[in-house]
Formats: sequence, C-alpha cells, structure tokens
Amino acid sequence: MSWSPFPFLRIAFAMVLGILFFEKNEVPSNIILSTIIIAFAAYFSIDLIVKNFNQSFFKGVLLLTIFFLIGGLCIKTKADELQNSVLPDKEVILYGSISEELKSGLRKKFLIKTKWKQNSDKSIQKHNSNLIIVFDERDTLAGKYKAGDFLWFKSNLKKVKKNTNPQAFDYAFYLKSKDILQQGFVKAYAHVPDSNKVDNPLSHFARKSSSFASATLRKYISDLQILGIAEAILLGQKLLLSEDIYQDYSDTGAIHVLSVSGLHVAIFISLFVWLFSKIKRDDITWKISKITILLLIVWFYVILTGLSPSVIRAGIMVSLYIIGTNLFKGINSFNILAVSAIAMLMYNPYYLFQISFQFSYISLLSILYFQPKIKSWWVPKSGVAIFIWDLINVSLAAQIMIFPFTIYYFHQFPVYFALSGIIAIPLVTFIIYCGTVFIIFEVIYNSFNTILAAVFETSIKWLNYFIGQISNLPFSKIENIWVSDVGLLLMVIAIILLILWIEMRQIKIFYMMLTFCFFTILENRMNELKASKYQNLFIYDTYGGVIIDILQNKSLHCIKSKEISEKTLAFTTKNNRIKHKIDMINCQSDTLENVNSLQYFGQDLIYISHANENIQKIKANTEVKVLYITHFNKNSPDKICSRVIPEIVVLDRNIKPWIAEKWVNLQNKMNFTIHNIKEDGAFVLSDFQPK
Repeated sequence: MSWSPFPFLRIAFAMVLGILFFEKNEVPSNIILSTIIIAFAAYFSIDLIVKNFNQSFFKGVLLLTIFFLIGGLCIKTKADELQNSVLPDKEVILYGSISEELKSGLRKKFLIKTKWKQNSDKSIQKHNSNLIIVFDERDTLAGKYKAGDFLWFKSNLKKVKKNTNPQAFDYAFYLKSKDILQQGFVKAYAHVPDSNKVDNPLSHFARKSSSFASATLRKYISDLQILGIAEAILLGQKLLLSEDIYQDYSDTGAIHVLSVSGLHVAIFISLFVWLFSKIKRDDITWKISKITILLLIVWFYVILTGLSPSVIRAGIMVSLYIIGTNLFKGINSFNILAVSAIAMLMYNPYYLFQISFQFSYISLLSILYFQPKIKSWWVPKSGVAIFIWDLINVSLAAQIMIFPFTIYYFHQFPVYFALSGIIAIPLVTFIIYCGTVFIIFEVIYNSFNTILAAVFETSIKWLNYFIGQISNLPFSKIENIWVSDVGLLLMVIAIILLILWIEMRQIKIFYMMLTFCFFTILENRMNELKASKYQNLFIYDTYGGVIIDILQNKSLHCIKSKEISEKTLAFTTKNNRIKHKIDMINCQSDTLENVNSLQYFGQDLIYISHANENIQKIKANTEVKVLYITHFNKNSPDKICSRVIPEIVVLDRNIKPWIAEKWVNLQNKMNFTIHNIKEDGAFVLSDFQPK
C-alpha cells in the first residue's frame, strides 16, 4: 500500500496528534516555536545532512514532526488567548452582542460575545470573550432580547468549574472547546439595550434570514413537537425539542439529523450537483461557472441557518470538496477532507474536542473508504433495490469507524441504525428541500404555502412516527456500555489494521488486527472483574442536596436527600455506575432523612450527619473511617467529635463557610484529614475490604 497519494491526510493526522499531546502536557509556546524553527532548518538542510540514506523518508518524517509541533503551537496559543480573556471575579460592566439563545428554564439564558468593558475609572477598553449570561426570571426586558441584539450589562462573572464527579460529563471543557470560560448572572434590569447598533452586514443578514425562516415555520405550524423538529432539521435550533423526541432519535441512531451539519449541507447541494452532472461540458469557463453557482447555493443554506459555527464548518468542508473535485483532476477526496480539517484546526484547535466535529470527519472518512467496498458486495437489479441498498451500505460504512466513538461518548449502541437510516435520510432530504421551498415561497408568492405547510408538516409526522416505532422495537439499543480511553485506542488501532489488511492482504496484519480485538475484549473484561472485587464509596459534588453511592461486588446502596430529583441523580451518577458495572436490580436506595447515621461498610464505619441524627446514641470514642458533614447537620463539631474519632472529615459543598471554618480549627486539635467538596471536588474512597 502506498501512502504517497495521501500527503494531506498524513499531515492532518500528525497535527491532530500534536493537538492531543500538547493539550494534555504543559510545554511553553516559545519552546514549541523554537523546536519548529529548528525542524524547518533541518528540513531545508536535509540534502547536506543526509547523503547516503533515503532523503525523502527523512524529509517526510521531519514534515510530519513540524505539523505535530504546529498542532501543539496552535493549541497553546489558543489556550493562552482564552486565559487572557478571563476577567477577575468581581462585578464588571460589559458591552456585547447576543450570539445565541440557550435552552433554559424560566430564566433567559444567552451566549454573549463581548466587545468592550468599562474600567473602574469609567474608561472603555476593548475586550473579546464569549460568556454565558443568565438573566433574572422577573426581568421582562431580558425576555425581549434575541440573537443579534447589543447591550450593556453588569455582572459578577465566575469561571466555569470542572465537574468533579467521577466519570461525569466535563461541562467546563465542553464550554472551553466553544471558547467559553466564564458565566455570570445579571440582576433584574441591570442592563441596557443598544437599539442603534447592528452586527456586521453579513451576520445581520444571516440572523434576519434565520429569524424570518423561524417566523415562517411558526406561522403555519402550531404543533410544538412538529415545530421543534422542523426548526432543528432546517435551522439547527433545538429550543423546542422535547426530551422524549430527542431520546427516540438518539436510541435509533438518527440523532444526527437534528443537528444541522455536513450531512444537511451535503443533502442540500446533492440535487444541484446531480443536475450539473447532466451537462457534458469540460471547458474552464463552465467549470468556474459551475463551481461559483454551487458555492453560492451552499452558502445560501449556511446563511439561512444563521451562520452557526458548526454549519460554517460544514460549509467550508463542502466548499473545498466542490472546488477540489471540479477544478483539480485526479485529486482524491481524502486529501480534500484533510485540507479542510487542517484549515479549521489552525483557526481553532479546540474544534477537535467537539463531538460534532469528530463525528463529521470520522463518519465521512469511513464512508469514503468503506462504502465503495460494501456496495460491491451486491449489485441489485431494480431501481428501488439500488436506492435502498445505497442507503444501507452508506449507513454500514459510516458506522465502522464511528462505532468506537459512539459507545465511548454515549455508552449505548443503536441496533437498528441501518433501518433508521433507510427511513430517516429520504424523509429528511424531502423535509430539507420542501422546507426551503416553503420559506422561499413565503417571500415571493405565499399563496401555495398553506398546501406546502400541510405536506411539510405531514412529512415530519411520518418521520417522528417511524423513529418512534423503531425505538419501540425489542432490543432497539444496547445500553450501559463502558469504554475506557485505552479501550477506545485499542479499537481505533484495530480498525486501522483492518484497513491495512484490506489494502495489503498480509496475514500478519490480519493476526495483528485480531490481537488488538482480543486486547480490547480483555481490557474490558479486566475492568469488569476489578469492579466486581472492590468496594467504593462515592460522595458526589451536588448543589442543594446529598448523593452517596456505596458500591460492593456490583451491588449498590444509594443514599440521597429528598431534594434530589431523578434527573439530577441520573446526570450525576449514571456514567460512574456504568463504569463500575452496577447491577441496578440489586440497588438499595434510602433517603438521607431516614438512614441510620452510623453505617458499616466492610471493616470500616462511616458516620453520615443529617437533620435527624442523634449523636448521643453513639458510643463515646467510636472510631470512624469517614465522617460526612452535610448541610443538614445540626450538631456542632465539638459535640460530634466528643462521640466519634474520624480519620477523614468530608465537608458537604453546601455547608456554610463559618461551619467549615470551625472544622478547620478543630483539625488543629485532632488528628484527622479534611476533604472540602466545594474546594476539593467529589470524595472517592476505594478498596475498602469486606468484613
């Protein structure tokens, strides 16, 4: 197998590795830059340095090393830029524009891009950052804001803290990948709109187009469930999506159709590409005209969706593909895809950590490589069979490389993904074209829009119906799958070896692939055996309540306060329980208010303070491994420690600061360790042995 036809794919791979490595390792930017300069000097001096060996090999290695380092320089530069945009933890007056309305409860919540800040001496200074701002629910003025509006506002900003709960979704890093490090609350009417200021002409036009499209949909569609799907598929707006519908699409593997991405842009342009393919001309004038028209169509759709970052990325990717395939003969699709990835990662290396970015590129790579091979397995005769087989082989091809990442991120796998693809893709294609025509007709001639709206609404109803039916099929998904970082790496290596074996047909590569598959299964099995042997105590970092998990031999004893909802419980604990292979059938659940304060866990005692505790019933000088002080505790530290002798004192994140200070003062008199959840994060105690 020759790698020479894929230079940009190799470069993109090296750059991705550089971003991943340097994001995890602290290396100063100036050292990386110096190393890049040295590597460039070596590259251009290779003819003088290497005389008796293969110069092209050394040049190739040096070039990949350079792009590995460039990836590192990009991520370090971006990280420094983000860190420099962080404002001090005090009240500040800022000016900016609303980029997006975020899904929230009763309060209005926006993503705001700042442009100016007011200093303490009333002077104005430029300041660029992205902030999540929440307004008071009683603030009627905030309820009138929409994307594109400018305003002055006063807020005390806080840095978004990392979720310290074991295996929990890292919301802080997710926001960081979107250039957001801080969030704040704005008191009622502590803000002033600037009605005279508008965004740049292109952004303003895009927002107006998206708002008009949304208003058109809302004019004709009254069913909020149908409207939510329509806005998600056409415009990428998910504010009206219900949790039940979202779950159905997730369970069937069709969730990607609810996020405007490369798939939607590709669907939108595919009809026009097919129409142009019927015109048999090959002169340069025609090529330029065709490329120009296709690019205008692509960016018309990108503007219609409001120029959201994910759609802009998709537009760039599709645009480069159109230019490459039409202007340069012989260029392969892998290089085009790689060039678009390199360009976007140089602009913002944190794109790499966005799941939508990963899934877009990995699924496209998988389709480009595996789809022609799977398609050749069977050549149907009829047109309908060809159409259905094309949908199936595209779905199968996409899943080969995306499968490890699906179960890694979502811990489940949709069994009927091919069936949902057969139904969803044609219907979504029709919905995109019908909806676009529907919106255009509202501008030029809306007499037919009542009929078009009925057809459009019916198509979404059918889509929801079929997705719901597939979701209700037996064994529609495999749940509670845990894949570690090592397991993901092993699966990726196995897929790479599969590709190498397909290309080279060497038996040793096939055996290597089987070996890595075996290692993947073995690693997962070892984790499962480890989970079944040990006992673990988890005291979660939870606002307003208490959640405690005691794991022993895959059985669970959960203690929680009555304020904790099932949704909060699942969000906080689900991933950790999946990792530890918890058998929920053997789950015992108690409320904090009713549980006995003194608990035996293995050979150790745990004391859990709460409102109903009676410390006088505890034998004096009782030694406990962990003393957990909740914010429901009514006894003083001196009173509790007159009865128990703790080894570790865990302070709940919700306790008052003056109570925490009392425990710190008492620590100086007694020999125990303090773990303050508010400062130190969730508390984990592992490996305590059974009695």
